[in-house]
Amino acid sequence: YGASGIDFLKTSTGYAEKGATAEAVRIMRNNLPSQVQIKASGGIRTYELAQQLIDAGARRLGCSASVAIVNQQLTSKTDY
Repeated sequence: YGASGIDFLKTSTGYAEKGATAEAVRIMRNNLPSQVQIKASGGIRTYELAQQLIDAGARRLGCSASVAIVNQQLTSKTDY
């Protein structure tokens, strides 16, 4: 991956029927060199899913519901 210049690999374009899943991120993380980071994208609309994706190994999230996700975190009892 180093010679190819890949810094991030993205889970999906966000246009598929199903978006990013924690399982897909885990599979990617387990099969990529540590220097290649993962961007989870598509269908991320809740704080819970965002947290699951980060826990699974995503370094970045691509989502159009960022404000709603942050607001959910602010009202959540979980301190991430």
